[in-house]
Amino acid sequence: MSRDYKARKSKTSNGSKGGMLVGIFIGYALGVASAIGMWFYLESAPSPFLSTEQISAFDQSLEQTDKNKRNEGEGSKSDSNPAAKMEQKTQFDFYNILSNEKTDIFDFETLRQAEKNKSQEQRDDVAKLQPQPQTQSQSMISPAPVSQNRPSGQGASDNYYLQVGSFRNHNEADNLKARLALLGLIASVQSADLAEKGTWYRVRVGPFSQKAQVDNVHVTLRENGIDAQLIRIR
Repeated sequence: MSRDYKARKSKTSNGSKGGMLVGIFIGYALGVASAIGMWFYLESAPSPFLSTEQISAFDQSLEQTDKNKRNEGEGSKSDSNPAAKMEQKTQFDFYNILSNEKTDIFDFETLRQAEKNKSQEQRDDVAKLQPQPQTQSQSMISPAPVSQNRPSGQGASDNYYLQVGSFRNHNEADNLKARLALLGLIASVQSADLAEKGTWYRVRVGPFSQKAQVDNVHVTLRENGIDAQLIRIR
């Protein structure tokens, strides 16, 4: 005898569909509840991120803390090193002393100059009150006459020459004259007729009126290897 299984299969299919819908609804409800709970948690908990104002305030707090530490360190260093503090004070006192001394010197110089001017005025007043000395006679103030006498052994019209050479050739005499000119000495060529020897050309430097001049020129000639002979003409 055959059985009808068609109705039983549809009934089982309808039950499974209803269970799946219930599971979906429950999962959706749990998801919504979880989302709402997370939102409440985030709103109530403090934010892990800082705002711009909070960051700026925090930086200022750090700077103030560092500044206070530096001030405390410098204060403790100055207190722990009294020698440096004393040295600094000594330097200030030294500069003050120098300034005071400079002012005192200036005042002293001013007073000394005033006293000097006052003394000069007093001397001028005394000089005006004193009588003027009498003028000396003309014979007393006239200069003594200068003696015109020359040293002994020197005539009134003596002239000195230095003869530096004597040549039979006129060109040789001119060459020596030119050499003397290079030394700054003025020379002349004088001819002399000798009966037995003919004509000779003498090179002479001068004339000189003082023996001292002759000596100076003679030294110059010797230094340049030139021999000279002193000749005096009256």
